[in-house]
Amino acid sequence: MSEIKVNNIQSLSGTNGPEISGTVEMNSTGAMLLPRGDTAYRGGRGRGIFGGGYGASSPYPNLATLDYVQIATTGIGYDFGDLTTARTASGGTASATRGLLWAGRHPGIDSYNVIEFITISSTGNSLDFGDIQPSQGYVESFYGNAGNSSTRAIICSGNDAGGSGNDNELSYITLASKGDAQDFGDSIDNTAGTGGSGTSNQTRGVYRPASGSTDAALETVLIATLGNSTAFGDLNTGRRVYGSLSDAHGGLG
Repeated sequence: MSEIKVNNIQSLSGTNGPEISGTVEMNSTGAMLLPRGDTAYRGGRGRGIFGGGYGASSPYPNLATLDYVQIATTGIGYDFGDLTTARTASGGTASATRGLLWAGRHPGIDSYNVIEFITISSTGNSLDFGDIQPSQGYVESFYGNAGNSSTRAIICSGNDAGGSGNDNELSYITLASKGDAQDFGDSIDNTAGTGGSGTSNQTRGVYRPASGSTDAALETVLIATLGNSTAFGDLNTGRRVYGSLSDAHGGLG
């Protein structure tokens, strides 16, 4: 019987292995499972990514570093790449294949409204995705986001351009296609601003667009349909500048 070593078979250009079309049959005493689907889904699932922030010691510089961890295993973080601009207080979200980070606080830039993206399965620097709405070109702001489905991400309000006040606009991004954020609607809280947080399942985002107070009121949006937020309920304790998380059934704040 002949032995075929697949790793020694290359295309004419020598850049990749064989491309097989049609039905392929194989007799074997062992078992083999061939991968299916888009290669962007392989190798990146189960990975958590952190971007930007302040340095750990004085003078606490703004960082551009991106790190990643494998969520299923404890251990240290690894270098992923860099953001295009060092910053703090960015917003972020992700689908199964693509991660997005937007805006934030950056010294010397009055209104930093850039959205950047990374491909989660492959390490590397972030790339330009688009911009958030001009009126949402916040400076010196902290972001909450109302979460995302597998196709759309929602950006909550923050400090308005120039740090002159708080903004109550909501925007959305289509995760699979690069481009600027589009108008989604408005928060019912006209004082919405810094220090909020949000979470979601595939259909609904729930968030608190906190202002200078520690208000406990929560708002909600339906991610697939445009429109203003509506009242959801209250946290047990009012707070600001906090984190939140969820599974498919419920969230924690």
